[in-house]
Amino acid sequence: MRTSAAGIAESSLFESAEVHTWLDRAGLTVRHQDTPGTFLFTTAERRS
Repeated sequence: MRTSAAGIAESSLFESAEVHTWLDRAGLTVRHQDTPGTFLFTTAERRS
C-alpha cells in the first residue's frame, strides 16, 4: 500500500512486482511502466 502526497492510503489490485513476474513468465519484457495514482500502465514486448 502506498501513501499519496496528501497522506491518503492508496491501494492497487495488483502489485507492480507481481505483474512483472506474470509478464516475465509469459515471455515478455517490460519496456515502460507508469503508475499514476493507483493505476499501473505497462508496455511489454515479446522476447525473441
